[in-house]
Amino acid sequence: MMKKGFTLMELLVVILIIGILVGIAVPQYLKVVNRGRAVEALSVLKTVTESIQRASKLHANVNWDTLDIKYDGTPQGDGSVQTKFFKYYIVQISDGNNHYYVLAKSLLGTYVFEKHIVSGDIFPAICVYGDDAGQEVCNSMKFNNPIPAGAPANATPGTGVVQ
Repeated sequence: MMKKGFTLMELLVVILIIGILVGIAVPQYLKVVNRGRAVEALSVLKTVTESIQRASKLHANVNWDTLDIKYDGTPQGDGSVQTKFFKYYIVQISDGNNHYYVLAKSLLGTYVFEKHIVSGDIFPAICVYGDDAGQEVCNSMKFNNPIPAGAPANATPGTGVVQ
């Protein structure tokens, strides 16, 4: 008489193989997801900085209410706007140069994107990180040189935002 079915050893081998595949696939998937979220933040930063550039010609102090864009986010008590994965800040620096910067702080990791506007000029984004996951995001987005050429003196990574 012939028995049908799998032995315990065969089942354990299949479960082991599946576990190994999941162990390899999940971290790669998370990297792709983080990179996608970072691209979204960079897109929002670009839109906000361009709006600040326009609004600073009309208003002495630019904030979320003076922008000419519609944003998907919830205003917070600290003057920021929060989305599902990021908290965005507009900061004005009193250096006499009409200097603003916009931050996109990740809610799921310790990395921040900064984009500066000085005297109407928009500087490239800076990626600041505070842990290995943040460094991986910055590196995967090709932020190898964290300080762009020609950036203002106080446009340095680690402006006290990453905690």
